[in-house]
Amino acid sequence: MSTPWSMKSLLDSYPPSVNEAQNDEREAILRHDMVNCLTSMHLQIELLRRKAVLGDEQARALVDYILRMETLMQDWRHSSGSKPPRKENVFNLSDVVLGIVDANRAYAVLNEQSLTMYMEATPAIMTGDQSQIQRALDNLLSNAMKYTPSGGAILVSMIVEDSKAVISIADTGIGIPADEQAHIFKPFFRARNAVDKQIPGTGLGLSQVKEAVEQHGGSVHLRSKNNQGTQINLYLPLKIERSASVI
Repeated sequence: MSTPWSMKSLLDSYPPSVNEAQNDEREAILRHDMVNCLTSMHLQIELLRRKAVLGDEQARALVDYILRMETLMQDWRHSSGSKPPRKENVFNLSDVVLGIVDANRAYAVLNEQSLTMYMEATPAIMTGDQSQIQRALDNLLSNAMKYTPSGGAILVSMIVEDSKAVISIADTGIGIPADEQAHIFKPFFRARNAVDKQIPGTGLGLSQVKEAVEQHGGSVHLRSKNNQGTQINLYLPLKIERSASVI
């Protein structure tokens, strides 16, 4: 009989080291493994709900606990005063976007949301830190799903314009009040409607997105209407200009 999984056993498997670099590596591995555990828990809860082993209310309560843990992990990731060095590499941005969308499809099903993707067929090659761009896109898509009620829709699209990739993530969620939109990319800022609805969050995600995009010579633009939805566009410079071929 296998030993029951516990957070303590996972933490104990990564003892601290006196070497700072080793500690940073262990922390990154630990966060990765914790994310995998939470993802598995999320999907298992949905499976049990569909098999009527768990009622809707029970499943919703368990998912709430997982969301809280994910929020705590975001706090942990951003609480360190030191920043990891940026890694330069050449990568296909199209593959990154596809991977982020595919990784979140299970959550869209769980949340009873429509997740649609539109993308040009030609690869979009850029130079930069692929992991930073992945985190930024995952953060935006996670936000879109978190702030969109069940039955809502999320559209992810990417096109190429003037040697730049334009990535858009639009949702039919709660939106952002007009008088707060100028502050939404500031660290720790949270819109009052999100706070009023008690939607968990740290207020750090969008500031991290803006920082990552600007470090790559890009820009972030937001359009939102309260109670109607939000659209965030990322403009990222590409290494090679590609002709458009739409699928």
